[in-house]
Amino acid sequence: MEKRNKQFAFVSVVIPCGRPDRVEKLLLALASQSCGRESYEIILVTPRDATIPSLEDKVDKIIRTEALYAPGKMRNIGAQAAKGEIICFIDDDCLPSADWISDMTAAFAADAAVGAIGCRVVSRGKGFWARCADYALFSAYQYFLMVYDGINFC
Repeated sequence: MEKRNKQFAFVSVVIPCGRPDRVEKLLLALASQSCGRESYEIILVTPRDATIPSLEDKVDKIIRTEALYAPGKMRNIGAQAAKGEIICFIDDDCLPSADWISDMTAAFAADAAVGAIGCRVVSRGKGFWARCADYALFSAYQYFLMVYDGINFC
């Protein structure tokens, strides 16, 4: 495994935002990343008529679109405006851990053959049905684990 020769100096976090009522918690979580605020920018892509919570000071760029597009299209619009060497995508209803950006960039830098990285998606709920939904929707992205929180889903 060949490592990349450098750590990445700057990351762009792109958020497609169709649910402005949910993005506040995400912006607060991004504001407390362990890597330091100077090492990343936050780009929010949202429809022109959306009202963003009072945390606009936590966002570096707000790109207003004519309509609410599919998340992939909104990610592409944000990626075009990105300055980072790495682009991290996260949805408006997700909550990253404090080490999310550091973990993503470290994994990317660890192997020169890696071109993209995903992360495990886990529900906020601990109940049986929340775990079932997580597995049903995201099992292909959960490292091929068949056991989740001690429950066998095979």
